[in-house]
Amino acid sequence: MKARASERMPNYLISVVNGEFAVENEEEHADAEAAIEQAIKGALAVGSEQVLTEKPFFAAEVTVSDGNVRQRFMVAVGVSPIK
Repeated sequence: MKARASERMPNYLISVVNGEFAVENEEEHADAEAAIEQAIKGALAVGSEQVLTEKPFFAAEVTVSDGNVRQRFMVAVGVSPIK
C-alpha cells in the first residue's frame, strides 16, 4: 500500500563537516529530534573510527535542516592514555 503525500515523513538535510572532509545526505525522519539523533550517531561513529585508526582526537560540525530551521552541533571524540 502506498503512503499518501500527507503521510510522508519530512526530509532533513544532514551534514557532517570538519577540516578534512564533508558529508551531506538528505534523509526522511519522523521529526527533527529523530533527524538530530541520527546525525549525531553518524558523527560519533565516524569519530570513533578515526580515533581507533588514525588520530587521538576528532571533531566535526553537524548540521540538521528541514529547509526552514537549521540546527548546528559540535561533536567531538578523543582518546588519551592514562599514565
